Amino acid sequence: MDNETLEFVTYCISKLAQVLKMSQREVYRRLKQSGILYDYIVPSYDVLHTF
Repeated sequence: MDNETLEFVTYCISKLAQVLKMSQREVYRRLKQSGILYDYIVPSYDVLHTF
């Protein structure tokens, strides 16, 4: 994962944690466990970061 993708993933986790009123660690754990993080967000970075 390159630096830009890592920054985007960090931003997504941070914002989602704020919206859900959860810790960033818990959001990361849930996204990773569900497969959303590495099966959707990371591979779709090129499209998602433009929104």
